[in-house]
Amino acid sequence: ATTIAPLGDFLVFYPSLVSLLEGNVNGRKLVVGNDVGTAALTPEVLFDATTILEIFGVGALSKLKSPGKTTRVHGKTFFTVLGVLSFPVTFTVLFANGPIQLTIRDVVVVDFLPYDVQLSVDHPQVEKTGWSLSV
Repeated sequence: ATTIAPLGDFLVFYPSLVSLLEGNVNGRKLVVGNDVGTAALTPEVLFDATTILEIFGVGALSKLKSPGKTTRVHGKTFFTVLGVLSFPVTFTVLFANGPIQLTIRDVVVVDFLPYDVQLSVDHPQVEKTGWSLSV
């Protein structure tokens, strides 16, 4: 299994300096970064491994699918790609125009993300929601 990005050796991490968003999955609050206004080239949704462990347990991490040759995230800082979740994750993100529920089938799990989730607004499932940010 691979991510939806044009695969190379790495994904990119350029967080937006505009704002962090709030989210929720299974009753747990999430801090959600995004890439609004950045030059991110890969439309991925990244989850921190510790967040996955806390929400879904060790079984979720032990069943990660291979990310193919994409093993690193480069950008403002570097992360190791641990794999792709073997199940979709449904979570809610609070945008300026209200909460939007997302079900992401290709969640990339990385080690030591600075917050729970990095959401690319270019991800096909996010792009079509009509999201909006207030600046």
